[in-house]
Amino acid sequence: MRSHRLKWLGGVLAVLLLVAGCSGQAQEQPEEPKGPELTPGEKAAIEFYKAKYVDGDEKKVRKLYKEDLVVHKSSNDPIEIQPMKGETLTESRGTYYILRPDKTYIRVEVYKEGSEWIVNDYESINQIEINQFADEDKWKRVERP
Repeated sequence: MRSHRLKWLGGVLAVLLLVAGCSGQAQEQPEEPKGPELTPGEKAAIEFYKAKYVDGDEKKVRKLYKEDLVVHKSSNDPIEIQPMKGETLTESRGTYYILRPDKTYIRVEVYKEGSEWIVNDYESINQIEINQFADEDKWKRVERP
């Protein structure tokens, strides 16, 4: 009888360890932005935005941009993104506008180097540039970048 209980307890522990191991692996995967279907370039621009303005993750920003930047930590509020009007987007490069929750804009230029996406340039921009190089009806809303 005691042997049966030990086998049962061992089986339960094995299942719990297996479940705990699987859940740890799932947490290592980066969370996909919540919103419309995004291109790889848009995802890279949003990843940079999130690392710099939401998570305050200096290591990730440095990995993506290759330079030291001041980072900010804030809530993960919805943003909007669209490619620069007239920009020729390819599978390995693009320039995107991001409308931040505080109603300011940044322009993020990304390119693919091997299998990694890199931020070539970024800057805060003003309403005049948005009026010239963005389409009012082309914004994609991303609920949780």
